Amino acid sequence: MTEKEMWRRFCTETGLDPKTPYEAWAFCGGGPFADELAGLVLSGRKTATASAFVAFETAGEPLPEPGCYSVILYDDGSAAGVIRDTKVSLVPFNEVTAVHAYQEGEGTRTLTEWREIHRRAFTPDYQAVGKEFGESGICVLEEFELLYPAIKKYGNEQMKLPNESHSSKNCWAGFRKRQTSLPPKIDKGEYYGIWNQSFPMDTGAGALYCVR
Repeated sequence: MTEKEMWRRFCTETGLDPKTPYEAWAFCGGGPFADELAGLVLSGRKTATASAFVAFETAGEPLPEPGCYSVILYDDGSAAGVIRDTKVSLVPFNEVTAVHAYQEGEGTRTLTEWREIHRRAFTPDYQAVGKEFGESGICVLEEFELLYPAIKKYGNEQMKLPNESHSSKNCWAGFRKRQTSLPPKIDKGEYYGIWNQSFPMDTGAGALYCVR
């Protein structure tokens, strides 16, 4: 599906004016990571991203704002999904929090790994303008919600497990083996594991993460 086809379908199903402005882009500007990160968005695991402020300055592009729509693309240019920014912040690299690192959903979801990944990712943006990457460099942090295709929300209903032998305790144990870290200040009692790919479920009591 092309970006225009997905945008038309999204607008038709939601009643949004098709003339509403939107951007179309791939994570990392394309390549294998574009597909991997798009997949994390579709799973519900990735609800945030980060860019180097200097990249916007160099390209002369306006900063994103809350309410902005984007069609996320795969590396081949086909459309993966539609997101909408809910929060945009300008934060020094060395002040990005563990919560944001977790929301980005990559790797172990730790702040340490986030810094390693983004030092490598941002360095070329600085080199392009003859600068060295600095720990105090400004990052553009975006938080977003996936609007299309929508992730099914199960509320407080009990989900059917693929195998009856998988009790909730066994599921949680399996989840903990795969999930190396939980988001800061979140107790494991607020989480429920099933398989190996996290996505949020709205339970009314807080965010649950199901692994399927």
